Amino acid sequence: NVAPEQLSSGINAEYGGNRRADMLQHKPVRGMNWGGAAISNAVWSGPRLCDVLKYYGWSEEKYPEAKHVWVDGLDFGPDGTPYGASILIEKAMDPRQDVILALTMNGETLPRDHGYPVRLVAPGVVGARNVKWVGNMTISHEESH
Repeated sequence: NVAPEQLSSGINAEYGGNRRADMLQHKPVRGMNWGGAAISNAVWSGPRLCDVLKYYGWSEEKYPEAKHVWVDGLDFGPDGTPYGASILIEKAMDPRQDVILALTMNGETLPRDHGYPVRLVAPGVVGARNVKWVGNMTISHEESH
């Protein structure tokens, strides 16, 4: 196998909690009390997730029941479980989607606060699914919890 090539992609991300402070005026919601500035813009670089999964032997023919890629970070939530999210396998395996395992941000080593050493970057999904500090990935027939 040949090691996956590196891709660079400029991405804007809006985070799931954006304007949560405004929502609190209408009903109780969980999470940080963010205003309207939970948006980022960066150039992320790293291998495509689809290339990494293929490199390690995953294929739709071998695992036709697979529907999701679970990604767990190395950080833990209040309940003691790792923070994680999933994305659809169709998105993960489509090279046109530019889903990458970012190793650099804006041409420099990925900063710790932004997910060093590896961050999942999945354009077109809510920012909360762009898991920082990736520690484990699982292919599953169901969405992560």
